[in-house]
Amino acid sequence: MWKYLIAAAVVAAAPLAAMAQSTSPKLIREAEFGVVREVEGGKLMIAVARDGCPAAWQPAGGGPCFDTLKAKLTASPMRVLGLYRAANAGQRIAGRYGSDFALFSASIENGALVAQRLELPTSDVTVPTNCYRLNGEGVGYVITVQNGSNLAYESQIVSCDGGPETPQGPYYPEGDAILPGSTGVHHRTEELMVWGSVRYLAITGVTCDKVYQLRKTWCARPAVSYLQNNPGEKELDLIAARGPVNAGDWLTEKQVDQWVLKRKGKDGFKADSRWVNKSFLNGVAGCWSTEAVGWNVGQRGDGLYITEGAHHACGAPKAPVPAAVYEAYGRELEVVDCAERRGDWRKGESGCPDRIKAQLLDMKVGDATVVVLNEHGRVGDYLHPGSYVSYDVANVRLSKEGVLDIDVVYSYAPSVYMSNCSPMNGGPQESRGFVLVRSLGVNRAREYQWMECPVY
Repeated sequence: MWKYLIAAAVVAAAPLAAMAQSTSPKLIREAEFGVVREVEGGKLMIAVARDGCPAAWQPAGGGPCFDTLKAKLTASPMRVLGLYRAANAGQRIAGRYGSDFALFSASIENGALVAQRLELPTSDVTVPTNCYRLNGEGVGYVITVQNGSNLAYESQIVSCDGGPETPQGPYYPEGDAILPGSTGVHHRTEELMVWGSVRYLAITGVTCDKVYQLRKTWCARPAVSYLQNNPGEKELDLIAARGPVNAGDWLTEKQVDQWVLKRKGKDGFKADSRWVNKSFLNGVAGCWSTEAVGWNVGQRGDGLYITEGAHHACGAPKAPVPAAVYEAYGRELEVVDCAERRGDWRKGESGCPDRIKAQLLDMKVGDATVVVLNEHGRVGDYLHPGSYVSYDVANVRLSKEGVLDIDVVYSYAPSVYMSNCSPMNGGPQESRGFVLVRSLGVNRAREYQWMECPVY
């Protein structure tokens, strides 16, 4: 900050800067759309539900019939697509997992079928890193005929090198399918349960020996027993269920409290509440959580324990929304031309402050944000970091006593607004700054900002 004295009266309470003239945004770049492609995964054998299927060739509880796969299944488990109704060659199977189709792990052991439905779908589809997933387009299964038998190949419709032209399908792929084995791919397309570490659990609503009681209401026998048997341990993590629980229950964050079990006195124990909750849930690269973290109660030999877990989806990220880029404009700032003043005005080495004082007096204001030109500029010139016209932005104030304060703004952000658009992130240096204009008979610096405007 620099202070300068001027023997002149100051008129305050005038506008800080002239507002921008009505100027329409200028198109910089049209929206760029991606190309819809098909990505193939593995090929699966098919088991179809039918009446009269021998019980020995159905999974426990019923389901698809595996008797047509007798000669193809081996002792090594393999994924099989289970259908609940017959499908024709060329048909694409998609929909709700578990009701429209399901995946099974199937093998033969001692001549008998061993088939178990997978709780969550998985696949061998790996989408290239320049491609994205589309709304409503998970992995589907296209029925094909090979050597006289029906097979299903995994298929996912994606958008490559940009987002699609419409936010919802149907989408129709272009060109040849992208085959398995591509280099540079996302995590395989699948769903996972991601688990944290098994934690000790304090339960309520049960009869409990006093030595294992905490806060009179909870019982933590496994946790207390561990500290009793490990005298070198001072404390351990403990989760407390707020209500009675059984093995297999799922609890929400609001149904548990996090405690620290500590030693108290010679043989006693106490539970202190955690100031900040602690999580042992580790994410998986290429996957994202689709729900809030839950807590699963499980039975072990010495009692109930609890584990945090959350459902995750894995694969390609969601397709970006294509956006056109416009140059939009904001307010206009006064310009002070100091190109002919020798020395560095920012260090008080030139006569530039005199011009700033004169500008404030001419504007009849006591303070303003101004653009100071260190080199001559012409109407139409753009000012931005790295531009050929050197400039600075400064907040200047002139007190009633005639003292001038100058604060250089080293990182100025234009205040530009455009409906349904947002400032370009990570744009080039010329994506924001000022453009010199002739307004109301004088040169001014008009703010500009490149804005990204989604097409839907």
